[in-house]
Amino acid sequence: MTTDASVDQPFTGQTRELNRLVRVQPGTVLVIFPPGERPKVRHPGETVLPTWNPFQYASLALPVTTGLVPLTMVVSDLTTLDNQSIAQVTLKVTVQLLDTGDFAAVADLAAEFGDTFGAYLMQELQAKIESTVRGAFRMNRVADLRRHTVAAVLEERWVPTSFANGTLVRRGLTVVDVAWPEPTAVAPIEPSGATSSHRSSSDRPAQPRPTTDHRSPSATQLELSLDARLRRVWWSGSMVPVLGIAGAMVGAEATVVAVCSGPPGDYDLPRLQGAFSELYGQRTTCLVVSDAEDYETLVSSWLEQVDEDNVNLRSVESLRDGDLLRIRLDRPLASPEQAHPGRPSLNGSEVEALRRLLPHRHIEFTTD
Repeated sequence: MTTDASVDQPFTGQTRELNRLVRVQPGTVLVIFPPGERPKVRHPGETVLPTWNPFQYASLALPVTTGLVPLTMVVSDLTTLDNQSIAQVTLKVTVQLLDTGDFAAVADLAAEFGDTFGAYLMQELQAKIESTVRGAFRMNRVADLRRHTVAAVLEERWVPTSFANGTLVRRGLTVVDVAWPEPTAVAPIEPSGATSSHRSSSDRPAQPRPTTDHRSPSATQLELSLDARLRRVWWSGSMVPVLGIAGAMVGAEATVVAVCSGPPGDYDLPRLQGAFSELYGQRTTCLVVSDAEDYETLVSSWLEQVDEDNVNLRSVESLRDGDLLRIRLDRPLASPEQAHPGRPSLNGSEVEALRRLLPHRHIEFTTD
C-alpha cells in the first residue's frame, strides 16, 4: 500500500527546542514536552514561554495539525470472491484528529509514543484501510462491486469511521479509480474440418463467423448479489450454503431475501429470523428464503412470502439482454399509504431487497 504523503506522516511537524516565545497558530495545537514531566497541549492563540533557567534542559515543542488531512492511498493486488484479480484501487481518504476534551487524545499519544506518535497514527491508518479494502473485495464478487459501486460497499460496512482507537476521525472517502480486470476473450472456434493449426488464412476454407449469443440468462444461470455482512449473519444460524442474499431497510421495516442450495432446517429459520432482527434493531424484519433455480421461481417464492394472497404472479420475463426483469401481476401492489406487513408496496423494503438481490438494472412491475 502506498500514499501520496510528502513525508512519512502528515500529522505532526518537526520537534524543536522551546528557546523563544511562541504563539500557537490556528489549525494546530502544540505539544510541550517538559523535562521529566507529562506532555502538555497548548491551543491556538496561547502564548508559550521558554524556560529561562540555565541549569534546566529546554522543553521540546511539537506542532500538531488539527485540520483536515487529505490522503491518496493505493491498495494493490486484490482478489475478489469469484477469484478475479484487481491490480489496484486508488482512494482519497480525509481524516482529522478528534477534538473532544481539548485534544486530550493528543496528550495521551504523546505520553505513550513521544514525538513519534504521528508515525504511529499513519501506520494505524494505513493498516486499517488496507485490511478493510482487501476484506471488502475478498468478500464480494466483481459483479456486486460494480453494481453497488466500490465506494458504497466500503462506506456502508467496511471502512471504519475512526482509527487508532478513535484518535483519527474519517471525514471523507472517495474511490478515485479501480483497475478492473479485462473481460475474458472468447477463444476462436476452429472449423471442424481443420487439419492443422498452422495453415495460412489463404489456405483455410471460408467459414461463417460464429454469432454471439445475446439471449438472457437461462434458468441454470441464476445470478444474484451476495451481501458479505448478511452472509456472515446467515452462517451464524444455518449451515446450508447461501447462493445470494440481500437486505433493505425502509422506515421501520426491514427485509432480507436469501437464495440457498436447499431449504434450511426447521430449527434454522427461527435462529436466522432472530439474528437478522437483531442486526436491524427494533425494525420489523421479514425473512424470505428460497431454493429457486430460476428468476421466475424466485419471484414466485418471494411473492408468496411477502404478500398474503392480495396479488397473483402472471409471468416473469428477462428482457434486453438481462438488463430488464418484467414482473407481471394480476393487480398492482399496495400504495405506500396502504402498505403493511403482508401487503407490500413498490417503495417498501420487500421490493427494495428483491431489487438489490437481482442483477437486472431495471425491475418493472406491470399488471394485465
